Amino acid sequence: MRKAIWPAALVALGCALSFVAVRGLAQQRDALPDEPAARRRAPGDPGPLGGFPPGMELGAKLEMFLMRPGRVIVRDTWRVGRVECEPWENGAPGAKGSLRVNAVLAHVQDKPDEKFAGLELILQDEFQDHTFLFDPEQVADFLVGLETVRAAAETMREPPQDVGRRAVYNLNGLEVGMAPRRSGGYLAPVGPDEQPVGLNPDNFQELKRLLTEAQAVLKRETAAK
Repeated sequence: MRKAIWPAALVALGCALSFVAVRGLAQQRDALPDEPAARRRAPGDPGPLGGFPPGMELGAKLEMFLMRPGRVIVRDTWRVGRVECEPWENGAPGAKGSLRVNAVLAHVQDKPDEKFAGLELILQDEFQDHTFLFDPEQVADFLVGLETVRAAAETMREPPQDVGRRAVYNLNGLEVGMAPRRSGGYLAPVGPDEQPVGLNPDNFQELKRLLTEAQAVLKRETAAK
């Protein structure tokens, strides 16, 4: 009779342990926010992986405006300048290419007050052109990013042999990379297999100058219309 009690006791013990485990998982699940609530983070909350700065989650507002179908848009473009990109001859990343900087002002044909302005940056590598759009406030972010990544590159230590080291910054799908000790850098679409266009330090200075000129054009034209 005593032998029959042991199997029943073992079954009861297993059920109790299973109940405790399931209850613990339920408590952990209930402690986590549901997915919609997690997405409704407060402004400035970077989220679990750093997230994006406020206002940059969907790229440029100008790009979203131009992509909306089914209407006529009047688009004005000012050609600010062009950079012929030449990587340094010291193993710096990237190939030859060019960079065009334009200022853009667009509005719906019959609604001149519904307008958006921004910067258009066209990066040409040996295979194709890539276009990137930035809102006026993002141009300032771009300039700050160029300076920040330059400072980081200048203070980076040389990597071990056969290791490529870059300080990188990206905004609206464009990646800026710089190698240590002012040995040049590159611009490229964000992605592991994209072709980078090499820029030497003089190219970066010219790019900064054109971005500043584009800012002045956008400020003037948005104030005038």
